[in-house]
Amino acid sequence: MTSNSRFRLERPPVKRVALTVNFVAEPRLQGWHLDTFFRSLSSRYLTRQEVAPRPGVDTGPFEFLPSTGGWPIPRTEFASHEHSLSVQGDELEVVWHFGDEGEKEYPGFESLMKELEQVLTDLVASAREQEVEVTAHEVECFYINEVEGITAPALAVGVLTDWADVQPRALPEEGYVGVRLHGCGHTEEHHCSSYVMVDSNDDGTPLLSFRVGRALDEDEDAAEAMHRAHEELIGLFRSHTPDSLRAQWGES
Repeated sequence: MTSNSRFRLERPPVKRVALTVNFVAEPRLQGWHLDTFFRSLSSRYLTRQEVAPRPGVDTGPFEFLPSTGGWPIPRTEFASHEHSLSVQGDELEVVWHFGDEGEKEYPGFESLMKELEQVLTDLVASAREQEVEVTAHEVECFYINEVEGITAPALAVGVLTDWADVQPRALPEEGYVGVRLHGCGHTEEHHCSSYVMVDSNDDGTPLLSFRVGRALDEDEDAAEAMHRAHEELIGLFRSHTPDSLRAQWGES
């Protein structure tokens, strides 16, 4: 069997990718610490807006606004037609849209990683200019695939039964199909936690999504952790799709 790192599809069904790095800033990050970073982004994106920040990955509802340390900075979002970038006091996220939602086809994970690494390097450098140290501690890799030639119920049943020969029940015209499979990270084997998800677009086209998160080991950086998360994601993709679909997408 081909290893996950060498797995290729000539016509990947990828429609959206989000790569996220969660970090700790010391001292607490303020908006003006990122002035240099924000100026560099403004020339590359069409729009910029500020919205309420997301709660942190390890933050409970009563810890989101700490009693000390100041108000959290807004989540600043930069966007173009097929591409967006968001940053807040503890998170950097880059999102790409492909196919019908974007102007280009999916270029491969390595191409996206080059951009993410450069953006993260620029963010760290901008903060360091203001004597703020940014240290990554967790990453997340999220892929949404649009699966043509199959119904959402058939995709859901296939994922749940390991593609056994089972016919899904008919759904009403306005019916909805949704599946969530959650896998916790096993520290003795790996640090990844995962979600496998089946949904559908408004037109009924099935969506098969994979979300893999990983905490950084002491001896690895964000790029290494993201590569390992992506490796785990590819393994999930291969185990939850049948040979016939992967052949349709040009598996090699």
